[in-house]
Amino acid sequence: PILWCSSRQETRPFNIISLREPISAVRSLYDYIATFKEKHVGMKELSRKYKAIESRLRAQGIPTNQMLEHALEDALVWDNVTDFIQLRFLLPSGCPVDVAPRISGSNAKLALSVALKNLIAVDVVVMTESVDRDLITQLSFHAPGLAPKMLMPAATNAAKRPKQQLSGAAIAKIFGGRASFKGIDLDTYLYDLGKRIAKVRSDHAGRCRVAGGTSCSSRCVVNVTETELQLLNMPWPDAKCRAAA
Repeated sequence: PILWCSSRQETRPFNIISLREPISAVRSLYDYIATFKEKHVGMKELSRKYKAIESRLRAQGIPTNQMLEHALEDALVWDNVTDFIQLRFLLPSGCPVDVAPRISGSNAKLALSVALKNLIAVDVVVMTESVDRDLITQLSFHAPGLAPKMLMPAATNAAKRPKQQLSGAAIAKIFGGRASFKGIDLDTYLYDLGKRIAKVRSDHAGRCRVAGGTSCSSRCVVNVTETELQLLNMPWPDAKCRAAA
């Protein structure tokens, strides 16, 4: 979450979180590392290793859009792919809940419960595939005094190479399935609920704007599944796990 507030408005900071569809996030992260050109020393070294892997694959005739599919066989790439868990963004510092890549069972459910409850408490929930709708609409609701140009994303990344293609077998290897409650699989739960929250809040903010502020106090209602309800009703494992309002 990003703490943000406008110095021109009432001093009430609010939280923003952006979530990405898990498979899309895996593809994007891989390409980001493989094409990294900035000066960050740690990332530059990791990128050098990725480029070496791709050089070997390219020599075998593997096309650019299939690099990730084959690079998953390398332990370095595999560990980076499975270790990128968006759910971590919603586990506050000091919360004694682990979300390691291979965590499973009751501990994973506890981490997911904390993340889902904190997700609901976030003021602005944005999906990367609908950022123009979600971010601008919801920000204008919370900060109506800001000029429209201040609500626009500062920049967008142009596609630099073909999108990575993943086979069903590769996706199944990365995501063990919801029933496993293992590491990166937890992100599918987070994304599904986040997508519904983002749509409901964006729709509500849009209606408020169109009505000239007369319907802004109405409640937003999000339907949840039985599994989500069970997770949301689990007790907090520690007071430090509750995100600050």
